[in-house]
Amino acid sequence: MLFEIRQKLQKVAAMAIIGLLVLAFASWGITDYVSGLSQTNVAKVDGTNITLQAFSRAQQIQEQRYRNTLGENYQPGLLDDPVLKMALVQQLIDDHLQISDAQESGYRVSNEELSKRITALEVFQGSDGFDRNLYKNLLRQQGLSISQFEQDLAESIIAGQVRSAITNGPIITDQELEQLLKLQGEQRDLKFLLLNRENYLSQAQATDEQIEAYYREHLDRFQKPEQVRIEWLELVLDDYAEQVEIEDSTLRKLYENQQEEYRKPERRRASHLLVTVDEQQDEAAALAKITSLKAEIDAGKPFAEVARNHSEDPGSSKNGGDLGLFGRDVMDPAFEKVAFSLATGEVSEPVRSAFGYHLILVTEVETEQVEPYAEVKDEISLRYRREQAQADFFSATEELQNIVYEVPDSLQEAADHFNLK
Repeated sequence: MLFEIRQKLQKVAAMAIIGLLVLAFASWGITDYVSGLSQTNVAKVDGTNITLQAFSRAQQIQEQRYRNTLGENYQPGLLDDPVLKMALVQQLIDDHLQISDAQESGYRVSNEELSKRITALEVFQGSDGFDRNLYKNLLRQQGLSISQFEQDLAESIIAGQVRSAITNGPIITDQELEQLLKLQGEQRDLKFLLLNRENYLSQAQATDEQIEAYYREHLDRFQKPEQVRIEWLELVLDDYAEQVEIEDSTLRKLYENQQEEYRKPERRRASHLLVTVDEQQDEAAALAKITSLKAEIDAGKPFAEVARNHSEDPGSSKNGGDLGLFGRDVMDPAFEKVAFSLATGEVSEPVRSAFGYHLILVTEVETEQVEPYAEVKDEISLRYRREQAQADFFSATEELQNIVYEVPDSLQEAADHFNLK
């Protein structure tokens, strides 16, 4: 319908993305929360920091999933939306709380179960089954150590146990419910023994030779992913533009010469009522119906009420037919021609479009106008100063390249020359 078409023209449809990669590569979070590798935090939960590094990594994984799913329809910067960023932070917080609560409730994963899960993952399978070298290489490509990966996977399994306990719980029959109600208030005494592994650690003995042998047999667990430290310098065009001075009279002259760029075309706000022409409703029936509805409106019935009750455009009928503001070349040509010819408050005769018959009510007109100088002054100024600064900026860029070429081992000389940090 017109409303839906207009909405599609104005924004990209959002999609719910489900990761099809291995669970392990998606459930990365808790290790990063406590790693302490970054001093910048995006949130703090129960005394535990969620670092900017953890957030950035989650955002990269999410961005890759969007790219894989949307393909050529993916738009760079899609995840820069503050709403999506806050949603991701909230997801990190929820994950942390879920894992913490599960661990406090006694959920655990045995080493045998963890090993079974890992060796069964299809992504780690070679020609003869589980391939440990493939396992190590894929983790290294993801920037993960084996110990980090296994901890993350264990936490994901725990989270799955919690979800399974909630969603796959047994159905209680009426008889069981009645028995449960009878047992409410009943008290029983019991005894139990809790063995805490931590209490026995001090009793475990190991020689230096045993410790070294264990270390050599499990080197993969103590490996850290490769890391690099980089230095960089950045020249910014706007820094040079700020040094350019410009008189107000020059800006006004530029404004007068470029007014076409600041001309806002006419826009109109309209409501409509649609009766479709399709296999269930032919041309004659649709025309008869909309003519009858037009008579009700002419007799004094509110347009919005008639549209709400009878319009066959589901996108706008609930809003009384309101389509919001729109410009030219957005709506169906026949619809647009009539909409831009009506006076405010005027209701059209039935209009035939590609969708069926419409009644159109224009509710607001924004006439064509040129944006005032005061509103575009800063934009004109910035554009002018950037143009004037181009020569100095490119000259500085070449000079920076020459200094770095002559002194390739350090950026300090270039930083001092340009007063950069």
